[in-house]
Amino acid sequence: AFISLHEPLDTQLTTRKTAFVGRTDRPADRLDFTSFSHLRISAETHESDQNELSYFGAPSPNGGTDLVRRESKYIDADPQHGGVVQVLAEDIQLFKLEYLDGVSGQWNSSWDTTQLDLASLRLPAQVRIELIMNRANGPAIPFVTKVSIPMQAPLSFGVPR
Repeated sequence: AFISLHEPLDTQLTTRKTAFVGRTDRPADRLDFTSFSHLRISAETHESDQNELSYFGAPSPNGGTDLVRRESKYIDADPQHGGVVQVLAEDIQLFKLEYLDGVSGQWNSSWDTTQLDLASLRLPAQVRIELIMNRANGPAIPFVTKVSIPMQAPLSFGVPR
């Protein structure tokens, strides 16, 4: 994940917006962010390693909730829409995310770099992920992990601080 301070002087000319926005919802939280994880497959395309990613719950055909991943290979002004959506896990019970503030050491249930305050100009140090998957026969299967984010500060090449 990454965010950038690079924007046009006239904000009305903004065509790309980097972000890291995690929101609480039930049964599945939502996370939308920009990253350097796009894999360019063809040499003749106008793509880079930058992309928009989202993880969220979507209604499944059986009436439950599926965990899905959205990727847009282009960063635009709306980091929550566009691209291709793929189902990662069917019929989930819970997808919960928490964000570790590297400065205060506190876990937060949401994170939003699009807010206009100093705390929003950085990424969380870690994201705690809890996923509970339903099974047709037997108890639900819980998974819990933490993912570190190595680059919390925004990109600011040549931008005065």
